[in-house]
Amino acid sequence: DAPNTDKPEASRAHDEKDHKGGSYIFTEPTDPKLSETGKNSTVPERYYLQIKTVEETWIKITVDENEPNEYNLNPGDYMEHEALSGFNILVGNAGGVKLTLNGKLLKMSGKSGEVVNIRIPDK
Repeated sequence: DAPNTDKPEASRAHDEKDHKGGSYIFTEPTDPKLSETGKNSTVPERYYLQIKTVEETWIKITVDENEPNEYNLNPGDYMEHEALSGFNILVGNAGGVKLTLNGKLLKMSGKSGEVVNIRIPDK
């Protein structure tokens, strides 16, 4: 009987830790961040970003408020990123990249050689 009583206690302690510590990562559409917007909202469930470089540049990208990643890119390089809440992108050469969000080409403010910061969605 001792092993049977230990197992539920360990399981219960694990569940309490996960709920109180916030260590759950929700990947289904029932994510609390998504439910805040409401089902009739025009905010997409996910943001799909494609980055294609046409000139040499560097990019620093933050996805969903996670740690940023930096990339040195050459003409013809291509990357894709997916986010639930959005992106913060620092581009070292505004004329060097083409950004497409959910299939729509984004207009870049800035010219070749200019550093620009882009927030998606723009809040």
